[in-house]
Amino acid sequence: MFALSFQVACCRLVRARSLMMHFLVLALLLPFFPADQAQAQHSGKQPLSIAEYKLWRSISGATISPGGTWAAWSYTRIRGDDSLHVVNLNTEAEHVVPNASGAHFSDDGTWVAYFVSPSFEEAEKARRDDEPVVKKAELMKLASGEKRAWDDASSFGFAKGSSHFFVKKRRKDGGQGRQGGNSSSGRDRTEEPRGTDLILRNLTEGYDELIGSVDESGFNKAGTLFAYTVDAADKDGNGLYLVDLETGARRALDNAKERYAELTWSEEGGGLAVLRGETPDKKTERVNTLVAYTGMDSGSPQKYLFDAEGGQGLPEGSVISEKGGLTWSEDLTTVFVGTKAQDDELEDWPDDGLPLADVNIWHWADDRIQTAQKRQASRDRDRTYLAAVRLEEERMVPLADETMRTVELSRDGRWGIGRDDSNFISDWKPSTANYYRVDTRTGERLQLLRAHQRTLGFSPDSKHYLYWLDGHVWDYRVEDDIHLNLTSAGTVDFTDQEFDRFGERPPYGVAGFTKDGEAVLLNHRYDVWLQPLDGTRATNLPDGRGAQDEIRLRYVRTDPEERFIDLDEPLLFSAYGEWTKKAGFFELRDGDLHELAWEDKRFGRLQKAEHADRYLFTVQTFQEFPDLWVSDGNVSDRARVTVANPQQEEYPWGHRILFDYTNDDGVPLQGTLAIPDGYEEGQK
Repeated sequence: MFALSFQVACCRLVRARSLMMHFLVLALLLPFFPADQAQAQHSGKQPLSIAEYKLWRSISGATISPGGTWAAWSYTRIRGDDSLHVVNLNTEAEHVVPNASGAHFSDDGTWVAYFVSPSFEEAEKARRDDEPVVKKAELMKLASGEKRAWDDASSFGFAKGSSHFFVKKRRKDGGQGRQGGNSSSGRDRTEEPRGTDLILRNLTEGYDELIGSVDESGFNKAGTLFAYTVDAADKDGNGLYLVDLETGARRALDNAKERYAELTWSEEGGGLAVLRGETPDKKTERVNTLVAYTGMDSGSPQKYLFDAEGGQGLPEGSVISEKGGLTWSEDLTTVFVGTKAQDDELEDWPDDGLPLADVNIWHWADDRIQTAQKRQASRDRDRTYLAAVRLEEERMVPLADETMRTVELSRDGRWGIGRDDSNFISDWKPSTANYYRVDTRTGERLQLLRAHQRTLGFSPDSKHYLYWLDGHVWDYRVEDDIHLNLTSAGTVDFTDQEFDRFGERPPYGVAGFTKDGEAVLLNHRYDVWLQPLDGTRATNLPDGRGAQDEIRLRYVRTDPEERFIDLDEPLLFSAYGEWTKKAGFFELRDGDLHELAWEDKRFGRLQKAEHADRYLFTVQTFQEFPDLWVSDGNVSDRARVTVANPQQEEYPWGHRILFDYTNDDGVPLQGTLAIPDGYEEGQK
């Protein structure tokens, strides 16, 4: 007797999430039905069993080179070895590297770097023996396949322009090196040095430079400078250092017998900041000094220092904490830091044989239940409060505090929107709060919303802050302190009417702001609407195609660094048919919507080559594994890149049928039937 796997969806979105889920369902069900086995053998295919699961490969780490010429991915198996494949999409030339993964291309398309790990069995043995699983970094020249490797690697990276490449070694105590301020309280005085060897390779000249005791490091955006901190034994030579990649000159920017943390370049690379400090005796928090430089891209950097002794405004009893991170303002006048209260270190528990009590005490008047308190305990211990350090004025402006714990900064750093939920904490009610405009130059607060639930964030130009209120999208013009209901003039309802949880129904969200700064793109259930920021009526960009055919259209951002949407350029939309379950892509060009692909398939996220009109993506159905495909813009005209599981043809697989029905309340719904190969109508 054939097995029918019957699945009824209680909502309309019933598309399968991955082919592997269907594979598991079939692998579990098919062996139990002799008729299926007989039919499979009759068709020349072997019945699928659990033992064959090890044959299946998945694809991970897929990436396309900036020029669109090369693609790389890893094949992985459960409890098996990975293999990295790097393929020329024009010539089909291929490099295969056993046990490799995590490929990254240089931006000129000349190099690819990746990690090479021990085999699965070797790694398992190392874990059983409580030993580190040591990886190596490998650099390959794509044209020739020539390789160079560095053992014991923890990280690597390319400079923009592909002039240099670095490999950082693993710390000998097993650590990976600090990626931010997270040192444990009270351990600075006894902690082992965190620095390790770093190799800086000049790709143009073809030579390596060894730099010792490096903790944190990073290239500026232009790829012309390389900064790093040193954390050495006995703190000898600790400091902030800079390498001019064009000349190879290296110099110290700052030195002290202290620990350096949170090395941070400004977005464009003109500013560089770091914290340095030590933890005093019998205290828990490190006392840090902010060290900042502007004009790094000019060759004549200006140095600024801020600490409790030389500056003003640091709250009494607080320190600048390495646990809060650093952020630059756009004009490089301000560095945003986190402050934290200093505490006394707890006395050691007396060694008198008495056990240390493990008791959690909860009071009925607590804001949160005990389980929530336990989940948040670590976060609360490391909580910091945002403050702005005005470099020229040597003055700190506290922005957040115990009542208003979070402040969302505008992109330029001029304003913040603070959230105070201290009067609304609940474990079951919707999350609401009072909101304030915060002047980052003075710390002045101006309340703009009371007991409010949903906000939509700043515009990229920092002039607008959107929020959702009473079924409408509102614009708060930050500098002018003006509120404007953007959607009241139109007839479009942007509310998610299918939202079925407790609380106010949300909107479908914001797709982005236009490049001219005059409008915002709002998602509707099906279409995307262009809403002017002056509050006039919105226009339907796809001209109603989505609502007409019940297709959900969503703007696709192919450039990860994109801030604004340029309406003068073609706009790419993903598409999903609510009832047909079809999927694909459309392009809005010169006011008309053009179909690029519209199929009974599921498409993965498009990866666009940075400097070419070429895309890498997956395509799948119930029968077809999500292999990689490549296209030059028209997604329907695509070429297959991978065949991950050719052995699938040897096994009966089945197919799915989509059907419609109506429940007892008259609500139209959908479901699917998963049907094995060989099924004949009328069988159960």
